[in-house]
Amino acid sequence: SIAKIASVVSSAGYALVDRHQPDELSAMLSGDIRRLSLRLAVAVMAGMWSMALAVVLYVSDIDATVAWWIALASGVLALPVLLWAGAGIFWMAFRSVRLRTPTMDLLIALGAGGAFALSLVSPASGSSHVYFDTATMLITLLLLGRLVDLITRRSAIDALKALEEASVETAVRRTASGNKVVPCSEVEIGDRVVIDAGAAISVDGIIQEGRSRINRAVLTGERHPLPLGAGQRVEAGAINLERRLIVSVDRAHGDRDLDRMGGAIMLELARRGTLASRADRLAGVLSWGIPGLALLTAVTLPLAGVAGADAILRGLTVLAAACPCALSIAAPLAQ
Repeated sequence: SIAKIASVVSSAGYALVDRHQPDELSAMLSGDIRRLSLRLAVAVMAGMWSMALAVVLYVSDIDATVAWWIALASGVLALPVLLWAGAGIFWMAFRSVRLRTPTMDLLIALGAGGAFALSLVSPASGSSHVYFDTATMLITLLLLGRLVDLITRRSAIDALKALEEASVETAVRRTASGNKVVPCSEVEIGDRVVIDAGAAISVDGIIQEGRSRINRAVLTGERHPLPLGAGQRVEAGAINLERRLIVSVDRAHGDRDLDRMGGAIMLELARRGTLASRADRLAGVLSWGIPGLALLTAVTLPLAGVAGADAILRGLTVLAAACPCALSIAAPLAQ
């Protein structure tokens, strides 16, 4: 039932919504982009200052008391990143554990949370060795990837809107009794359609009579018009610039190149929610493997004579260094 589906979707951290038109979807994504951009801005600004203080500790030989205060300040600056900018990442990481489907959120949450926790223990014991900058960097990288992903989705929907706007809904069909304006859905393969100069082409077909220059920018991005004549093909969405053409239709309405492009965009958008990408599947495997390897490192090194604190630090290093942050940015870019 719809209620059961809604419940399962809700348990995954999402919500069912009514079907939207492209304009509504674009507006919704624009709102999401604004909100995520604000979180990313906070993460970058706070993380940058937290990292700057950490660099001072890395490269300077300063008094232990001063170093402790600098380490504490680095932690305070990291708080907005962990508690606000990255709050959604930690929440979705928790959800993924409940659903037994670990994701990139879990990897980032474990790496950032582990670095932050270890950095809290260090000043409490009087040490200035902190890794707040690592925690902020991991969260910032994932937020950047998510922002790229949202912008990509909105661009796809805007492209779909442009295709719909370029599609003319009527055609001038030539018949024995004269020319007649009909809906494109009534035009059949083999019909002859008149395309006047300056008009948008509404059908896919072969030019039977006439020669003109055609602007195909909507379909191909080509800036310069192409000279086309009898025997050559034109597509719906292109603009006839110079002279009248008579075109024999070779594709039905709904199967035109323009329709196929729009269908491909919608199919890709739909697949984002139903098919796991290779990066997602890899992240799922790594989400179990990397924490397991980090735990194994922290547990076994003391048996080899390594101090407990150093073993934990090395385990955390495995967790943070092996985290595939590049995937979180590369995947939406490739999409």
